[in-house]
Amino acid sequence: MIPSPVPSVKSAASNSVRPAASQSSVGGALAGQKKFQEAEPLLVEGYEGMKEREANIPPAAKTRLSEAIRRLVELYTAWDRQEEALKWKTILEESAEKT
Repeated sequence: MIPSPVPSVKSAASNSVRPAASQSSVGGALAGQKKFQEAEPLLVEGYEGMKEREANIPPAAKTRLSEAIRRLVELYTAWDRQEEALKWKTILEESAEKT
């Protein structure tokens, strides 16, 4: 397994959403390369980190959270893990209803 190219969200000391957004982006890139096992923890941690800091996301960047969820849907769909994909689709729909 390749070491994480971005610091873990859990180790980020600030309330910044940037480390979590970066993890999600890197996870999305890995998923696009079909490196699903490497992508999954980055995508999940990235989403969780953004969700924890949701109140700190500037209005102009609120789409980052839905983008992170969409990446998870895409991961699980490409990986043929339909139950997980459905779970994240539901979360995405619920998130869209809040905005």
